[in-house]
Amino acid sequence: MAVLENTMNASNYLQVADQDFVNVFGNQIESLQEMLGIQRATRMNIGDTIKTYKSSVTLADGKVAAGDVIPLSTTKREPDQTYTLEYNKYRKLVPAEEIQKRGFAVAVADTDDLMTRQMQENIRNDLFTQVKSTKKTADAFGVQDGFAKAWGNVNTAFAGEGAGTIVFVNPLDVSDYLSKQNISVQTAFGLTYLTNFMNTTVTIVTSQIPKGTMYATAPENLNLAYANVSGGEIGKAGFGFTTDTTGIIGITREVEKDRMSVSTYAMYAIKLFAERTDGVFKFTIKEAPKETTTPEA
Repeated sequence: MAVLENTMNASNYLQVADQDFVNVFGNQIESLQEMLGIQRATRMNIGDTIKTYKSSVTLADGKVAAGDVIPLSTTKREPDQTYTLEYNKYRKLVPAEEIQKRGFAVAVADTDDLMTRQMQENIRNDLFTQVKSTKKTADAFGVQDGFAKAWGNVNTAFAGEGAGTIVFVNPLDVSDYLSKQNISVQTAFGLTYLTNFMNTTVTIVTSQIPKGTMYATAPENLNLAYANVSGGEIGKAGFGFTTDTTGIIGITREVEKDRMSVSTYAMYAIKLFAERTDGVFKFTIKEAPKETTTPEA
């Protein structure tokens, strides 16, 4: 008897799983941008150079005698860190035994979730590594003082730009405050965050930040660069990538009969970074100095 038209088979599930994968990943990237307040997502080509900058101002003596020549002040904006946009490529293999045991759709979907989470972690860690490399450091006497100094330093660094403040902090440093107040905690892209907490735009609560330290910058200082994996020259190569509307990640699958397995291939080029490295600050949380009283005579 002939097989009914439009009968679902493995190839149908592969296509559905591909589309689900890229849609979830694309939506998570959008959530990340919204959470961090990223206003610029820049489409670039593989091999393009990403440059971060630092600036300095040298003010001449402003006390000038009447009629005398006013000395020049100087500002300098120079490159700091340099990155090259490159592809990250991943492969995952699900053997026939796992497919038989769990079912095709579940075996593919469950391992897709694990793969997605790991790729998200890699993207997050890239940002945290750069943020923690800042040379702009100061002490804070307690968590509240740290948030106050974060706000002050960021607003000074981005004076006149109407910038907000984003703080990265360890959960153990803010747990006492969260337990005593009715504060809504949200999650996106595998990160826990708070809005309007202690006068900040966004506070990212993550164990990637060591206890006793805080980092701060302006949301406007964060950028996302990516390469499109759909169409163009990549599209001519026959990889058969499934992508979402952004083209920010490509997924393709194939049945490997020599291994009796289904392989998933994922490729993306994403760089999340702070553009001005002198606009990122580190605060070391210390105990406030004890007040001393002078004994009465």
